[in-house]
Amino acid sequence: NDLLREYHAIVLAGGSTVPRDLPIPGRELNGVHFAMQFLKQQPIDLILLVLNAGQIQRQMRLFTQIAALGHPVVLVLNMQDEARKLGIDIDHSKLAKQLGLPVLLLSAKYGQGLEQLRSTLNQIVHTGLPSRPLSDQLIESALEEAVASPAQASYALTEKLDKVFMHSWFGLPLFFMAML
Repeated sequence: NDLLREYHAIVLAGGSTVPRDLPIPGRELNGVHFAMQFLKQQPIDLILLVLNAGQIQRQMRLFTQIAALGHPVVLVLNMQDEARKLGIDIDHSKLAKQLGLPVLLLSAKYGQGLEQLRSTLNQIVHTGLPSRPLSDQLIESALEEAVASPAQASYALTEKLDKVFMHSWFGLPLFFMAML
């Protein structure tokens, strides 16, 4: 409650399915909660969930847990530039339409998508955002239709390095040189 009186927004980091009470500085302070417990117990105006677009399939597990609570959510997929390099194509408009919530692509590293994020948040502050719980099946279906990813991510650099360092003639001398 002290945090809610002092701040306009609270950032929660999550992703684990099992709560772990880690002995970190500040853990004993009043107002420090496990993320999912906090989200279940407090009235929430909006959740801005930022996930790694390059690992969207794995990261959507956290979204599934949060969406099941029924709070209004804005889904931000960061590192979209890295996702493209890995061959992952995300149709954020289709994903937003299927999920019924704003989905934005962002590259915080290069500042891409920040203005759209500001604009979307500003619009939500003035008009509000309806909330509804989303089922696992709906989320899976939306992902299947809106996200295209290669069967295997591109590892072009490591493959090139392997060809040099694992070469039958050059591999051993390079290994011995590295050991010196």
